[in-house]
Amino acid sequence: ADEIFQEEGYDFLHDVKNTSVTDGQINIFRTEKAALLMHAASLEEVKQYSAMAYGPPKNIPQLFPILIQQKTGEEVFFANMYEDVVNGAEGRIKSITAVSTNRFEAIFKDGRKMNIDLSEGVEVVQDGILEKTEYEKKIEIDTDISYECWIDYRTDKNTPVCIAMKNHNSYEKESDLFDKKIHLDAYQYEIFRFPINQKGVSIENGFLKVAYSVNRKPFVKKIVNTFEYDRSEPINEADLKKNLFINDESAISRAERRWKGEDDLSASGSIFVSSDKSLTIVLNVKDDNVLFSGGKYEYDNDNIQLYFNRRREEFRNVDVLTDQVYSIMLKGGSNGNVSKAIAMTKCVKDITGISLSMNKTDTGYDMCADIPFHCIGGKPSKGEIWGFDLVISDRDCGVRRELIAYWSGALPKERTYMCGEDDHDPRRFGLLMF
Repeated sequence: ADEIFQEEGYDFLHDVKNTSVTDGQINIFRTEKAALLMHAASLEEVKQYSAMAYGPPKNIPQLFPILIQQKTGEEVFFANMYEDVVNGAEGRIKSITAVSTNRFEAIFKDGRKMNIDLSEGVEVVQDGILEKTEYEKKIEIDTDISYECWIDYRTDKNTPVCIAMKNHNSYEKESDLFDKKIHLDAYQYEIFRFPINQKGVSIENGFLKVAYSVNRKPFVKKIVNTFEYDRSEPINEADLKKNLFINDESAISRAERRWKGEDDLSASGSIFVSSDKSLTIVLNVKDDNVLFSGGKYEYDNDNIQLYFNRRREEFRNVDVLTDQVYSIMLKGGSNGNVSKAIAMTKCVKDITGISLSMNKTDTGYDMCADIPFHCIGGKPSKGEIWGFDLVISDRDCGVRRELIAYWSGALPKERTYMCGEDDHDPRRFGLLMF
């Protein structure tokens, strides 16, 4: 089966199989008493996946069939015909073929033919009898070309800035992209890729800004550049350049208690590559009451959560943590226990290989974490960009956390009770550049 179904979130699927649709393709779903035959035809390539899954236990306690179709082009024409067959009997359809765009022909085993035309609606001709249903005619309203901008974390080229343009009209249309005019055919969708030094792309004051169109708001993401340290001195004695800062109210989400200022919750520190082998984060956290234990859940204690997004761009709009989002909770030691790194996603490897120290200070606590690259998907290449976020939880009393500080920035009116330890939306992460 395709590797996409090996990702987290597809555990409910069993016996996944895939095929590429060609004329005459047949998928069969069989039970003890009957079978469902699905005949498929396509003018372009279409991938089909068949699988089995459980439904709600009280309603569908046994495995039932699932069919998933994945188009591999921007515009794909395909048709499916279904027939139910009593167990032991043969199907009636011999084949279905794609004649041209929107036109298909089905041939039955008794020699009869059925012509299907989908251009103006659904038109079926069989044995000289015409059955027709037309699409509802609507006046077309001119629609602006839409844009989507993202960073490709997995590109092996020096073009991580991606901008997609889509013409939603049935006629040609033109719009700007940076300093050029882009012409799109009817309903055309096109992805353009650019280097980080493209004119119109800038990194200033800790933010990546992509001003791709004069008439639209730029794409903006917080970004931090790592530096390299050869460990010629112990990290706790080194004069490290600070490149991580969380010290503004815009980074804070709260429960019922408001943020009281930097002494209440803030942080500054460094993120860098150590001796070409690991990613090291050194952080000084200001917290006027440090509580490493006693919370209802682990994430309710004072702790730090790290997120590294290395997913393929196909998953850019998935709002939950899945495979290739490496998430780690850093838990401070208390009552004689040592500090501990906890993997929050299954893809994190060798969690015990992560070195961690968290020590209380007069103003809060210091944290130093050294994460070997093999724990988080392997060593990055120079210039590579990951999605990244650093989240600090704060509890001063009670059993639930009262404040959360996001390096990437809190959302307007965001409240802490809306967030668990594993529901941080990767789409809101900032960027980490090597």
